[in-house]
Amino acid sequence: MKHDTEADVRTDTAIKVAALFFAAMMFLAFTTDPIRTGTQEGDRAPDLTGMAYNGSGWSNFEMSDYLTTNWT
Repeated sequence: MKHDTEADVRTDTAIKVAALFFAAMMFLAFTTDPIRTGTQEGDRAPDLTGMAYNGSGWSNFEMSDYLTTNWT
């Protein structure tokens, strides 16, 4: 592109910046450890609680009230 009179000077710079950005992202992805979050096998999810609108007003809502703890 250096000898092309139709080429834009910014194109070469944009390609270099994009390559540097992706190289930095790959470096970070390969050198960092993932964050360990969430539940482990056999654990229950945290209870979902909050306020719920029932059509006429707000009331307390607990998801555990709608779940069956014994599956027999």
